[in-house]
Amino acid sequence: MAGYQDAAARIAARIASGMLMPGMQLGSERQLSEELAVSRLTLRAALTKLEADGLIYGMSRRGWFVSPPRFVYELDRRANYMLMAAAQDIGKTPASL
Repeated sequence: MAGYQDAAARIAARIASGMLMPGMQLGSERQLSEELAVSRLTLRAALTKLEADGLIYGMSRRGWFVSPPRFVYELDRRANYMLMAAAQDIGKTPASL
């Protein structure tokens, strides 16, 4: 039986590989726990770790979603905020299209 760190690493690998895109909903806790062969309690610990790492976020009674990319505000550059956001494709996630 795998631990929560292993389960978190497997979900993080799916996010890094592009299998799970920003804004996509993860499966239900029951489905994920069966898929990863861990208990629901272990899965919740893994999801909490991923949320603390900023990879996912949870919405009450809706589920878990992949976090959008973080905005990097470069203080040493004098640039328009909107241009900087557009260059980083901020706000163009599948959920907002």
